[in-house]
This record gives sequence, C-alpha cells and structure tokens, in this order.
Amino acid sequence: MDGKRRIVFRQNDRGEITDFCASPLCVATMQKQPWWEIPSVQWAGIGVFLSPILGGLIGIPVAAFLQRKQAKPGLSKAARSIAWLTCLSWAAGFGSMLAGLQDAQNIVFGPTRNLKITLELWAAAAVLTVISLLFVLPAWRRGWWRPLGRFCFSLIVLSGIGCVLWLSHWNLLGWKY
Repeated sequence: MDGKRRIVFRQNDRGEITDFCASPLCVATMQKQPWWEIPSVQWAGIGVFLSPILGGLIGIPVAAFLQRKQAKPGLSKAARSIAWLTCLSWAAGFGSMLAGLQDAQNIVFGPTRNLKITLELWAAAAVLTVISLLFVLPAWRRGWWRPLGRFCFSLIVLSGIGCVLWLSHWNLLGWKY
C-alpha cells in the first residue's frame, strides 16, 4: 500500500478484468480462471464421477452373488465383468494418484514410477470404459438385468466417460512425458 510497486489490472473489451501483474516489470501475469476450473469445482466433479464407480466395486459383486442362480446370457456376464474391471481400474488409478501426491516434488527429475502406474491404470480404464459402452444398448434392449441394474450399469459407463473427459481436459490421458 505504501510501497513503490503497483498491481496492474488488464481489462477485455467488455470491461471485465482478465489478468493482473505486479509492476514495474510484469514478468508473470496471473490470469482469472473460469468458474469450472476452481479446485473445489474440479474436486466435486471428480467426486461425482467416482461415486458410482466406487459403488460399482461393491455393488456388481453383490448383484452377481444374489443373482447367481438365475440363467443369464453369456454377454451379460461379460458386460458385468468388464464393468467391474472398469470400476477397479478407475479406483486404482485415482488411488494411485492420491498415493503419489506425496511424491509430487520428485516429478522435476522425470516421471515417477507412481505416475507411470497411474497413467497406465487410467489408460486401461479408458479402454475398458469404451468396451463397456458397447454393452449399454444390448443390456437395455435385451433386458439382461432388472431396470435398476441396467441404470446402474449405464451410470457406471457415464461416470467412466466423465473421468475420461476430465483427464483429457487436464491432459492426463496417455503417456505425454
């Protein structure tokens, strides 16, 4: 307030503040982020995507156990197994990411082993999500499970698609190092 430095704000054509820097050099600017990139919104979004996936880790085996004596087509069993593997891959990938946060300072020296494992799990989960997506329409058309089971299966697939989009937004899908 009483020093010689000033903060310089820049406006766009509509008069909205877009960024600012500390004068006199303005070496680095701070840009205003849209509301959807605020960390709390990002964490809430990924929480919404992961909730059905974590529920599927428990719910799919429970449903399989409860319906073990019912005759089911082979493709419905394959769809259920792939959906469970999809849930497992997403959960393991995000668990690996959280476990690797303590090792984040070492990324300066190259990708850590934990980061490589995380990226591999996410790539596998993305592929499994696409494979699960192929089973959604036949599950509904052929009535493989009860309506609640088909809804939960569809919700897991949509959550997987949401995770793929989230990772793509942050450029975390694939091996880009």
